[in-house]
Amino acid sequence: PELRKDLLVPLMQEIGNRWQDGQLRISHEHMATSIVMAFLATHNARYRVAAGAPVLAVTTPAGQMHELGALLAASTAYEAGWDVLYLGANMPAEDIASAATAKGARAILLSLVFPHGDSQTVAEMQELRRMVGRDLPILAGGQAVPSYMVALAELGVRTVTSTDHLD
Repeated sequence: PELRKDLLVPLMQEIGNRWQDGQLRISHEHMATSIVMAFLATHNARYRVAAGAPVLAVTTPAGQMHELGALLAASTAYEAGWDVLYLGANMPAEDIASAATAKGARAILLSLVFPHGDSQTVAEMQELRRMVGRDLPILAGGQAVPSYMVALAELGVRTVTSTDHLD
């Protein structure tokens, strides 16, 4: 948890800031993201969960291609004792619902990073809610969450402001 909180998240935020300021090229940001994602994926694959641990489906909805936040959330969930069903990025609502239902997920976590306020993302979340019903909790985190607050509230989606909040 300390590595994630004290190094990886601040590192990626700094790289993103430097890219936005023009101090780094997009190739630098992509390379760093690839390295961190490979590390997290390898780290997450090593977790062993207890039999009967609750399942959390983690993904980004269709149109949301940035999955680093989802990988960070998966790490946090593993550390908290969840059995994580990691679905990757850009997942259609029908496939999220199908996988979460088949695996008996107790909740779904969506990472929303970019684009902000996108109507396709809203439509995907509406479809997901319709398919899983109101009883299955859906959580959403990521830097694009503020741009979706009205839709998230209407859909009964709980927002997560940080991995600490997810804990």
